[in-house]
Amino acid sequence: MHPRISAVICTHNRADLLAEALESVCCQSLPKDDYEVIVVDNASTDDTEAVTRRFCDGRAHVTYVMEPTLGHSVARNRGLREARGRYVAYLDDDAVAQLEWLEQLLAAFAEVVPEPGCVGGKTLPNWQAPRPFWLHDILMLSLSVIDWSEEGFFVEPPKFLVGANIAYDRELALELGGFDENLGRVGEALRSGDECELNLRIRAAGRSVYYTPQAVVSHLVSRTRLTKAWHMDRAKWQGVTDGIIRREPGRQAAVSNLGAAMSVLFEFQNLKFLGRALISPRPQDRFLFQTLLWARFYYVRTLLTGGPRLTQN
Repeated sequence: MHPRISAVICTHNRADLLAEALESVCCQSLPKDDYEVIVVDNASTDDTEAVTRRFCDGRAHVTYVMEPTLGHSVARNRGLREARGRYVAYLDDDAVAQLEWLEQLLAAFAEVVPEPGCVGGKTLPNWQAPRPFWLHDILMLSLSVIDWSEEGFFVEPPKFLVGANIAYDRELALELGGFDENLGRVGEALRSGDECELNLRIRAAGRSVYYTPQAVVSHLVSRTRLTKAWHMDRAKWQGVTDGIIRREPGRQAAVSNLGAAMSVLFEFQNLKFLGRALISPRPQDRFLFQTLLWARFYYVRTLLTGGPRLTQN
């Protein structure tokens, strides 16, 4: 008998955080036969396997899988293939799911009409250090923290779901080719957007994306992510991500990509961003618009060049 839903944790060299995430999904409110837990070890060199094996002992619904090719999207696709449930839920290795997380995701798939192809929930911050005064509310989105509403709704841009707390109709995701492996984290590179790009294809296929505030996880906001340097790096990789999604492939598309880059470069909005980055009276506003300009620079650069090459090193 197959489980109703599979919870997948993709992890890379975070054995020190993994145990808490695993504990939260191993003790869900659902009966054990209704769900499985899959840890996809993405080329870790630390104690990830040993930590996971301890949870596998005596728990038939917990599985360890090694994925040697580095890349978060690669690991997510491996979890999608390994899963036996009709739905696949993804939890970050530095997140903790509330007791009814999986139950609430299943409820949304079962009760929302028309049935969504993707469901995600509320992701709250777990602060490792005090929030800096310069951290604008909008930059909380870069930390995978969302609390859109106390009511569920069908998600359309500019709103989005975050990969720390998201679930898919497995068959649909596989039919659409899974996650784009040109996107998503690779090692320490903060490239992203793999779930957002898949959700674009889900909408194009005629299925919906739904936000349910009842499916809640807390997501670690580490000290390293509470620095301006980290947020500038995150903005850079957001620009790279957006450029990869927008950029047309092949030499024949060079003129089209150049046109798109020039269109973005000469938008009047850039002058507005520059002005606010320089003279806004609030420091959090100035820093926000600095990150937005930095992201736009790398967006244009990626449209023109294809973005930086990423390796396993």
